[in-house]
Amino acid sequence: MLINIDPISNSRSYHLPTILIVEDDEDTAEALHLFFQMTGYICFIQTKGSGFLAMVEQVMPNLIIIDYLLPDSKGADLCNLLKNNINTRNIPVIMYSAYPQESFTSETSGYDAFLAKPFDLDNMLQLVSKLLISHRGLLSGPGCKKEPTS
Repeated sequence: MLINIDPISNSRSYHLPTILIVEDDEDTAEALHLFFQMTGYICFIQTKGSGFLAMVEQVMPNLIIIDYLLPDSKGADLCNLLKNNINTRNIPVIMYSAYPQESFTSETSGYDAFLAKPFDLDNMLQLVSKLLISHRGLLSGPGCKKEPTS
């Protein structure tokens, strides 16, 4: 019998917070991936809007960070999709964008917090911690995963 003791691939047994980052720009996605890995979170990267809800239901992250503008959809639409699903509506969402926040509001998009680009990574980390604590009483944990490949 093979027992997996790797916290990176067996996050549920360690009850570590998981973050899903939805970002199409490879450099930004990689920077966020590395940042969250270094700060002790398990994270997954989704590079497009298509397949978003399936990825969320597969991973069931504790928090989602979404770029507003993706090539095949808008982050606000993904957030609405998430918040209108009974299984995922309570997952906190951070939306970030170079567009002014006035272009879309939390009331119409359903996000829990907004960061304007360019953003400070320390501010993002504080926001992530605040939302995890307020929604689930979670802090951080080691490891990070990228989007599963087919």
